[in-house]
This record gives sequence, C-alpha cells and structure tokens, in this order.
Amino acid sequence: MADKLPADLTGWAFVFDLDDTLYYEAEYVASARREIARRIEARFPDSGLDCEAMMAIMARHPFHGPGAFDALHAALPPHVGAEATVLWMRRVYRSHIPDISLRPEVEATLATLRSRGATLGVITDGRVETQSLKIYSLGILRFVERSRVSVSEAVGAEKYSPRPFVRMEQLMPECTHRVYVGDNPSKDFLHPKSMGWTTVRVAHPDDGPAIFADKASQYPASHQAEYVIDYLPQLLCYKAYSFLSSQK
Repeated sequence: MADKLPADLTGWAFVFDLDDTLYYEAEYVASARREIARRIEARFPDSGLDCEAMMAIMARHPFHGPGAFDALHAALPPHVGAEATVLWMRRVYRSHIPDISLRPEVEATLATLRSRGATLGVITDGRVETQSLKIYSLGILRFVERSRVSVSEAVGAEKYSPRPFVRMEQLMPECTHRVYVGDNPSKDFLHPKSMGWTTVRVAHPDDGPAIFADKASQYPASHQAEYVIDYLPQLLCYKAYSFLSSQK
C-alpha cells in the first residue's frame, strides 16, 4: 500500500508503548529464562539439568506469573535450590541485559518518522532498571531522546493514571498532533484519548507472542483505541495516515 505520510511531520508526536508494541515481550521473557538457566548450569554442572532441560520446564508455564520459576526451583536438587531460589530468579529476570532487538520493519518505521521531522517518545510501565535495559538492548535511544522516555517507576504513576501522558505533553510543547500507539486496552488508550490524542492499537492478529493480542473486546468503549492497525509499519500506510489526519 502506498506511503502517504507528508514529507514534513514537524509538529507531530508519535508516542509508543514499549512491551508488545515496539517488540514482543515474549522475547524478553525467553531471554530472561535462558539467562537463569545458563547461570544455574554454569554454577552447578552437577544439577542433572542442562540449560535446555530447564528451559523446557519453564516453557510449560505462561509468560507472566511465578509458575515457571516455582516449577524450575522444585525440579532442582536441594543443594542447587538453596542458592537458586525463586527470589534469585526474579532478580536475574529483572536485571539481566536482554537478548532482544527491534524487528527490521519496526526500526524502519521509527527511522522514517524521525527523518520526516516527527518527535518520538515512549511511555512504559515497569521498573526503571528493567525497562531501561530493554530500551538499551533495543537501541530505542537512536530514535527517541532519553528525556522523552517515561517509565512508571520514575514518574510515580502507571498508565492507569493520566500523569505519564500529561508529563509527555509538557516535554513536547511544540507538538500539536499527538498520537499514542499501544497494544493493551486495559491502560493504553483511556487517558490519551480523553486528552485529545489520537489513539492507535497494534492488534498483532496473527502473532501468538503478543501477550495481549485479541483481548480488546473485554474492555468498555472508553478503553478502546480509536483506530486499530494490524502491525506497526501500517502507521506509514495510506489508510493509517488517512485516519490520523482526519482527527486533526
């Protein structure tokens, strides 16, 4: 589909959610689980479980929740489990440098928006350490100024509150067209929509790794994005630009 974004996007702000919008959070979870398994294998070669076996144990459990770590801990010999506790696994999960990267089409989308003068930002919920390590590994700061990365722990509010969006507006006083792009209708769209931003949900219809894919119907209309695209690069397509521009 033809690219119809104007050559000059000066005055436009595209602010993105991070997890399951710019990359798949399942990739982060897999990276953390593998790091945990590798460290245990290196420290305890006599555990009776190699890295792949430990990964298989954790893979039987959902991406979110404590089940994977509890199951792995239960499978470890007592002398190993005494050191490789569930609490230790959580610490590794949160503090490891993740093996994740932007997909080429996502990187190209961000580069195109920047090259045309758009201002980019990120609003994400989570711990500063964890989210900063994700942003570092993904190379987000090639496209987004550090000051325009909002992490809920630092801001003192998650996206269930309007505070992160109000703060981002204050960081972009020159922008008159604001677009928030996310995936999770429980918290991504209510407040920016009420503030006059255009809201766009990336649905990932064919992608199992998107943790919140295909769950929008359980939320009321107030929580729904105004527009839905299947994949992030569609922000650059004619249909996407038609509905974005029609709101301003």
